[in-house]
Amino acid sequence: MTDSVEEPFATDWDKGFAALMRFIQREGHCRVPQRNTDDDGYRLGQWVQTQRSTQAELTDDRLRCLDEQGFVWDMSTWKWDEGFRHLKKFWERENHCRVPQRNTDDDGYPLGQWVQTQRSIEAELTENRRRRLNELGFVWKARNTQ
Repeated sequence: MTDSVEEPFATDWDKGFAALMRFIQREGHCRVPQRNTDDDGYRLGQWVQTQRSTQAELTDDRLRCLDEQGFVWDMSTWKWDEGFRHLKKFWERENHCRVPQRNTDDDGYPLGQWVQTQRSIEAELTENRRRRLNELGFVWKARNTQ
């Protein structure tokens, strides 16, 4: 009797994971937009959000399956780290962090906007994020530099 109750949930999870695997194969990553619906009408974005919000309740096997695919559990952290990776690449090439506000890097990433956002939310950044930026010589007040 327990199997009949658990089976629909297992099937739903398997269906979502299969849709995620198709998305990864097509897109090369598993950062599924929240409103994503696949070609079969499956609401993959909603399934991904459910996995994130119920992470503590997922079985070890399901966690492992998702982790092996590079599942992003916290998109805001991923987005910040992505911006930092682009800034670090800029710093390595230019030897400074004075990114023009309208700068879009070679990958099409709006680095100038990301840098401007970090300046505007400086007080809200974690100490770790401020430290990482400061280690690159991040310019907090762009008008004070030449």
